Amino acid sequence: MQRLIRRSFLKSTTLLAGASALGSSALFGISRAFAQDMQGQNDDVQTIINLAATAELFASTHYLAAINGAADLGLGEVQVNYLKAAFISERDHYDLLVSLGAAPVVTEFYVPPTLFSDKALFAAITEVAETTFVAAYLAATRIFSEAGETGFAVTTAQIAGVEAE
Repeated sequence: MQRLIRRSFLKSTTLLAGASALGSSALFGISRAFAQDMQGQNDDVQTIINLAATAELFASTHYLAAINGAADLGLGEVQVNYLKAAFISERDHYDLLVSLGAAPVVTEFYVPPTLFSDKALFAAITEVAETTFVAAYLAATRIFSEAGETGFAVTTAQIAGVEAE
């Protein structure tokens, strides 16, 4: 049996990780995108705030389900209080967007069956969602600024700051 040494292990896992990333990118047609590269391909104000309202509805639904399933997730009082604060923020964002004329694109969400019983999965999904929302709000801020929609730009910048926390 061949000895496994750290260098060969690291080389093979790095190669495997790189191949996996390349393979899934090619497989799903995913490419690297940057907000500054998207100039001239902007959605209109209504589309952006509708998508934002959808994201906020998802986030508030997500946090409320976690609060209601706190025992299944093994969450303590401090963690539940944190989720309650997040829920209130997401719901405030949703209400604000709706008051500005937004309408969510969808109102039902499907998630992995163990999302609210597997703490690691819940944390991973939450991190990806929040990071994506911050990026979307920053892109929206740029789009609104370029379009001269100062009020919307300020609003999305403020929401991005809260989302980042």
